[in-house]
Amino acid sequence: MKQYFFTIFLLCIGFLGVGQTDTVIQNQESAPKNKTIQIMPKFPGGEQAIYKIVSDSMVYPKLAAKERIGGRIIIQFTVDTMGNIADVKIMRGIREDLDKEAIRLIYLLNGWTPGTENGKKVRVSFNLPLYFYPDEKFRKKYKKENSIK
Repeated sequence: MKQYFFTIFLLCIGFLGVGQTDTVIQNQESAPKNKTIQIMPKFPGGEQAIYKIVSDSMVYPKLAAKERIGGRIIIQFTVDTMGNIADVKIMRGIREDLDKEAIRLIYLLNGWTPGTENGKKVRVSFNLPLYFYPDEKFRKKYKKENSIK
């Protein structure tokens, strides 16, 4: 029942990484010698593990559920050089109680393999959309109105 009422969706694509430079991410074998080589941070278990942690750990705010408030929150965070979450910010929120829950959930995602640039660990920022639905009826209506699959 928890999963039914407290469903959180990450976009099918997952999240968009925004690196620290304007260079294209390439794997080391194919990159020319004079180009910057970047490797994005990786979460153990990939996207599926992120989905699982977020959905299993979600505590939907009671008042938001009662008032049937939900939607999309865009949250920005940084994976630091140790693979931990830092600098979490709400880029587009819904309201304070849901925004705080989104921040709490993001801080549960420590343990990344850090990103690298030319073999040196670097901080990498991500934007992650989280979808909050208080119930199945809300989810279906929201997805239809916003053309979400």
